Amino acid sequence: MSDVTRIPGVTGLKGLSQDKINEVLGKKHQKGWYGPAMMEFLKSEEIGINPKDEWPIQLGDKSAAAIAQAFKNACDRAGIKHDKDDPDAVITIMTSKDEVFILHNERLRLWQALENSGLNDVIAASEEDEADEEVDVDDEPVANEEVNLTEVAA
Repeated sequence: MSDVTRIPGVTGLKGLSQDKINEVLGKKHQKGWYGPAMMEFLKSEEIGINPKDEWPIQLGDKSAAAIAQAFKNACDRAGIKHDKDDPDAVITIMTSKDEVFILHNERLRLWQALENSGLNDVIAASEEDEADEEVDVDDEPVANEEVNLTEVAA
């Protein structure tokens, strides 16, 4: 990828680099963007995400505190419980240094229960066994034979 973005047919203009475009977009105020992003996470099957990993262009160089607060505000507007001390909270929004993590509490509890029960190990071993089993397939065509079921049952 070149370091300058150009539109074919346009000459004489120096385009912005992809990094510069991402930087500009990252600084742009994204009013109303966080709610749909939160809904995308809730509809996914993920236990947890790092929003900056999921939406690097939209979140750009925003601080972890600003990102966490924006997602909390989006949850408040949508009526989604997110207080880490509330046992009925749907999600938990956590910050750690320069990172934000959003966890889906119900999925997290199910995953923890599976881990604690050892069932995940049983499922993984079963899937490995199924993958290891070889299936012999007879490449010869099957004859179209009529079978008398009364004779077979007798």
